[in-house]
Amino acid sequence: MKRFQSSFTTLSLGIGVVLVWSTCFVTIKLTSPGNGPLTFAASRALLAGLVLLLLSTVRGCVKPPPNTWPWLALSALTGTSLALWGMFGSVPIEGSVIAGILGNSQAILVAPLAVIFLKEGQSVWGWAGLGIGFLGLMFVILGSSDGTGTLGGSLIALLASLGLAISSLVAKRLSGQMSALTLTTWQFLLGSVPLIVAALVFENPYHYKPTGSALWGLIYLAILSSAGGSIIWNWLLKRIDVTPLTALTMLGSPLSLLLSLLIFNERISVIQWAGITIVLMSIGFFQWSERHEKPYRVR
Repeated sequence: MKRFQSSFTTLSLGIGVVLVWSTCFVTIKLTSPGNGPLTFAASRALLAGLVLLLLSTVRGCVKPPPNTWPWLALSALTGTSLALWGMFGSVPIEGSVIAGILGNSQAILVAPLAVIFLKEGQSVWGWAGLGIGFLGLMFVILGSSDGTGTLGGSLIALLASLGLAISSLVAKRLSGQMSALTLTTWQFLLGSVPLIVAALVFENPYHYKPTGSALWGLIYLAILSSAGGSIIWNWLLKRIDVTPLTALTMLGSPLSLLLSLLIFNERISVIQWAGITIVLMSIGFFQWSERHEKPYRVR
């Protein structure tokens, strides 16, 4: 009974984080000032990092082990710098529907990496589900023949997903060496640096003063989604294998899709609808294979 309650709580927290993250692409499109995506992304990362730095200072857990700095830098570059650049850069090109679908596809990307680097097992049925999901992603990326997005925009969104996938693998490796708060703090503080530099080089962030919806969007994205969601996610990585946990991110695709269609009335081609359907089917197939072959190992 206690194990069931622990598993249920862990799974519920994971789904809750995914639901918050699924609103990010819609929030970016609603609140982005329209120009300066790098500045907006850098502001999100820096604000999240500063809030987490304050919390970690209060709790006395700012300093990570000295030998973890290279891994922290890798996690920051992929999960913060690359991921946020991909998110904020893809929405103006692709819209929030396709960007949201591709940005929530890291489960398909993380599984082979988890097998190679973390030695996590994967069943034949699990590989089949991931292969089906990859096929669906190809439909989404290549199905924009009627003008709904570009190949370049799709690849930018996919880079965001790849960054998050790599970051989850690194965070899993570091989860036993420091608290989730310490790990998340440095992910955002270090990850904000390349974004700030890029904004200074390619944009004009000196007079950036978000107001109105842009300010509220920044607060929501930085504090609730980035700081809060990432702390919980890194804590969960201590308790669940990275592949089944990351598979939950695909559950955000239907909500992201629904919100985008209702709010922005975005157009999607028939081929892309087919791809989205295949991706969602692959989620169910993968989760079924995980439940039957190797249930969640909650530690």
